[in-house]
Amino acid sequence: MEQRRKQTLILLFLLCAYSVHAQESEVDTSLYVGEVLILKSGTSIEESRSSGIVNVISSELLSKLPLQSVDEALTMLPGVNSNRTSGLSQMVTTVSLRGLSGDEQGRTLVLMDGVPINTSDNGTVNWNSINPANVAKIELLKGAASALYGANAIGGVINIVTKKASSPLAIMGSMEYGTLNTWRSNLSLSSRLSDKVSFFLGGNYSKSDGYINIPDSLITQYTYPTYVSEYGVNSKLLYSPTKHWELDLSYSMYRDRRGEGEKILAERGEYRRFDNDRVQFSARRVGNDFWRMSITGYFQQERYFKLDERVNGGVYQRFDVHAKREDLGIIFNGSLQFRDNRLSFGAELRGGAIDGGDYYKTSPDTVRNRGELDIYSLYIRDEQTLFKDKLWMQVALRYDFAQFHDGLFQANGESVGAFSNYNGELALKEWGKISPNVSIRYTPSAKLTAYLTYGRGFRASILDDMCRSGWMWIGPKIANPELGPEYVDNFEFGTTMRLGRFIFDKSLYYGVGHDFLYYVPTGEKLYGKRDIFIRKNISKVEFYGGESAITYDNRNGLYMNLNYSMGISKIVDANGNETLKGKYLTYAPKFMVKFYALWSGRVGEASLKTTYKSKQYVTEDNSDYMDGFVMCDLAVGKWFWNRTVGIRGEVLNLFDRRETNSPNYLSPGRLFNLKIMLNL
Repeated sequence: MEQRRKQTLILLFLLCAYSVHAQESEVDTSLYVGEVLILKSGTSIEESRSSGIVNVISSELLSKLPLQSVDEALTMLPGVNSNRTSGLSQMVTTVSLRGLSGDEQGRTLVLMDGVPINTSDNGTVNWNSINPANVAKIELLKGAASALYGANAIGGVINIVTKKASSPLAIMGSMEYGTLNTWRSNLSLSSRLSDKVSFFLGGNYSKSDGYINIPDSLITQYTYPTYVSEYGVNSKLLYSPTKHWELDLSYSMYRDRRGEGEKILAERGEYRRFDNDRVQFSARRVGNDFWRMSITGYFQQERYFKLDERVNGGVYQRFDVHAKREDLGIIFNGSLQFRDNRLSFGAELRGGAIDGGDYYKTSPDTVRNRGELDIYSLYIRDEQTLFKDKLWMQVALRYDFAQFHDGLFQANGESVGAFSNYNGELALKEWGKISPNVSIRYTPSAKLTAYLTYGRGFRASILDDMCRSGWMWIGPKIANPELGPEYVDNFEFGTTMRLGRFIFDKSLYYGVGHDFLYYVPTGEKLYGKRDIFIRKNISKVEFYGGESAITYDNRNGLYMNLNYSMGISKIVDANGNETLKGKYLTYAPKFMVKFYALWSGRVGEASLKTTYKSKQYVTEDNSDYMDGFVMCDLAVGKWFWNRTVGIRGEVLNLFDRRETNSPNYLSPGRLFNLKIMLNL
């Protein structure tokens, strides 16, 4: 049965790639954006001059597909996987590309309006803080791309473009109620005050009573629902003093509280908070002149809090975790445009810091860790077009120098005395990495383009691994300030073909990853019983596969996309932990098939999305896994009074799938939502 399923999926891949015929006509771009831009700190790269296939999720898709978060929309693209299984209750979500990230968000670079938002402390992105109602579009470029985008671009790059004013005045809002007594609301106001000044302001609020996320057999007197309460604000101000210059200033704020599912003595039980603030400023010289430039600065801070309470041997214990994660940077880009040649160059400084600790409330014990990581970068890129723009070639080179400094670990107290042997200042660590990229694209006509590319991507180790000792899912672990970067070399070939109202994308890739990070035993024992682990650059990873997609838009209310991906990612060498050799990376299904469709007409509108994922391993030794599954969501709605007021109903998780990434936890199952929308 499994073999027949694989054969069927492979056949579907071949059909997506080669065997659909359609009548020739002009392609409508109402939903599909054919000539998109991948933004990087104020500069842009046209899709026709990109090193791979660019996937786009438009605001139209975000507003019409049945979903609760931005990452749920991303998972509908080929080669993208997400571990979100708990809906709104999900604390931390990882979006991985081509099986390379596993449970490591830091191997995929995520940009907000062209600047990075991955935290240096743990590489994560707070997907809950990104309100889909404030997003104009999402752009995705898969494949190693550090030569163009810098650190974290191992599996690829995701750029989230936020909304800006497009009319003299626009007011949009929605109110939603659903299962688990869930309330969600959105309101935005935007205005083009003049040809030079415009602004966007959006806010959102959500709350849910949550659910019991464990099986009945594990419920105790302390079990408590995984409730949610969150709100956020997004703002953007744009000013164009001249026709050649654009200035923008944006600020976003997010606050939340998410229950852990247990309550002993604390009023709200165990919970976590992820409080985010982000400020960004950029100045860009635009137009068709000989030269362009941009300079961007940003600062983001996440204040993390966790209330942890437990009963051990009949004794109540509580400690609070406080962590302040800060990331800041400044990015300069410039370019010179010649007749058939464009030369781009730039410099970047990224700085990340963590200052965190565990503070016990039932004893005087404390644990503290801190550290900083700075990355200094220079890059140059040369693009050449020949044969009336039919042939495009690119060579890019980037150098990054990283420095870990001011590291400290300190454990004081009887309860944490086992870690006091590792107290003290941590060693300085420096390293450099060169990232090349060579790409060629041939476009004989507007209906066909093909590319071949080689690129390197790297990822700096996260600060959590370099300066924090304590407990992880694997057990006790100690900090390792000597960690170097992971990196991959990726080779890729792909084509895009347009036939009438159909668009066909297909790509094949092969890559090798070096110095991937894994936990290995130190040889020491905690309390003489538990192995103590340390993170090291030990493994070599091989990954390869293919992706194919068909997009159809009939320009009359029907839009569909069917895509298929097949990918293998496994460890081929693991110096220091040979038990990992031959194992597959975690959270990396070999096969994924996805379909989504939008339809609108006089009687209303409807949307559907469905996903199949094959088996995924959830432990590094491949001893535990999730079986393959199918997820399906649908929505129906209607607008009234010239699309001023609308109503929509949604069913999420139609098949009531309750399994998650762990056998000890459950998803909320089938959910129903009713939404009222306003558009003025």
